[in-house]
Amino acid sequence: MPLQCSALKPYEQRCKDEATNLNGLFCYTHARMAYNLYKGYKRRNAQLDHLNAHPPEYLEKSKTALRNETFATVDDEKEIDEL
Repeated sequence: MPLQCSALKPYEQRCKDEATNLNGLFCYTHARMAYNLYKGYKRRNAQLDHLNAHPPEYLEKSKTALRNETFATVDDEKEIDEL
């Protein structure tokens, strides 16, 4: 008997397709969705790591913590584009 996909659809209904990916957890559609979510997660974290290592000049000079920054003092269009 083939394994059933373990993904949950809206309202916690289980996917009724056959689990066909290598580890036997998901059908093709849900395996692709999980893979694309993982790729997006890795890409966004790489962007955040790069931003953390190379902050824009304005943020580098700012003495205010980023969570409290309002950017009210930004007047230059070049700085706005950079941010």
